[in-house]
Amino acid sequence: MKHLIKITAATVLTIGTLAASTLSAAATETLNFTMGSISGSMYAIGVQVGEELKKEDDINVNVKSGGAVGNVILVSRDKAQFGHSSSGMAFAARQGMEPFDEPMDNVYGLAKVMESTFQLVLLESVPVNSLAELKEEQYPLRLAVGPKGRELELLSRRVLEANGITYDDIRDWGGRVEFVSISDANSLIRDGHLDGVTMLSGLPYAAIVEINAAREMKLLSLSDETIDVLGDKYGYIASKIPAGTYEGIDTPTSTVAGGVILLTNDAVSEETAYEMTKALCSDAARKRLASLSNSIKTYLVSAKACASGVGIPLHPGAEKFFREVSATE
Repeated sequence: MKHLIKITAATVLTIGTLAASTLSAAATETLNFTMGSISGSMYAIGVQVGEELKKEDDINVNVKSGGAVGNVILVSRDKAQFGHSSSGMAFAARQGMEPFDEPMDNVYGLAKVMESTFQLVLLESVPVNSLAELKEEQYPLRLAVGPKGRELELLSRRVLEANGITYDDIRDWGGRVEFVSISDANSLIRDGHLDGVTMLSGLPYAAIVEINAAREMKLLSLSDETIDVLGDKYGYIASKIPAGTYEGIDTPTSTVAGGVILLTNDAVSEETAYEMTKALCSDAARKRLASLSNSIKTYLVSAKACASGVGIPLHPGAEKFFREVSATE
């Protein structure tokens, strides 16, 4: 009988140990991050944020590569809890606008880490200096607008439409619309097969610098009316390309900009979203992120910049972080 009691006690002890171990394992939270290409700065941001979260809590983080449109969908479906996108795509997702089929109002912003500026770049020899002139003259423009399905192509189409111009109009005038990458557009412009290209990027953009060095280029400003339409309907903000951004272009250019943003969803707790935002926007975090790219370094000068121009509502955890930072400034 005593022997049986000893075995039972040992068994109880073992069961208790196993139960404690199981509870500990259950307490470990796993977060999935969906970021950009493995070689890019967005993926590196995911890795850095993941490392900071691991320091704060018992959290496992899986970082995978993705894209601006797909990331929003994954975060909305809680297949990922943290991802990068753009303010324009996040705005469209919450509204259920193209390229999304339905509203995704459970997606929330955490921070903006970089600004992306729309640039309409034409050869200096093209005899139009505005989109209004392009329409009036029905000039046979040969233009690259980026691959289909990307934000750049969608925004390029919307810029033209805000001026009463469609791709079919350009073709009817004898021009061309090419859905090619910036590297292909670079070659086609240099070889005389295209007149211009659109871009949504940080400033200055290396490929535009390269094109401008080979062929004299100019930037077209967007009208105030166009900027208002793009802001009211699609969530972009008015912006300026400063004079001298590209050699030989010595006047400011009016345009619109969006942001490279980090987002999450409403299934993520306030505490976790707070820690994510802290890992992006604290003084120490911004210094780390600034080393990843010049565009991030130029933009991410303060926590206030981090909270500005996200394009969608902030997660309550992000709001809490920015309130605390604001109170100490």
